[in-house]
Amino acid sequence: MADVAEKRIEVFASAARTATATSNPVSVPGDAVNIGIAMETTAFTSGTFTAKIQHSLTGDQWEDLAGATTGAIGATGLKTGFASATALPMLRVVLTGASTPSATQSVCIVFG
Repeated sequence: MADVAEKRIEVFASAARTATATSNPVSVPGDAVNIGIAMETTAFTSGTFTAKIQHSLTGDQWEDLAGATTGAIGATGLKTGFASATALPMLRVVLTGASTPSATQSVCIVFG
């Protein structure tokens, strides 16, 4: 049986968004596995959004966490992406809008 990403940290509560945003840093337990991102869009008007996890050792320098990126979403629905590398202790999410984005979504870091 595969591991399940059953735990989550909500980094962006459900709200209407029209621009790029970066979450506050969060940390997951040291024994967390299957770290990923889940973006749920419940209302959509225009453009697209993508979300990715970045990680850091100290919170001063950030880099993208390989694999932990959603595809662009331009409709209602759910997009996920799971890390293909080991994560450093601090995480944040960068939500990027393109082509005059307007949507309502929530974004969570998920893990097992």
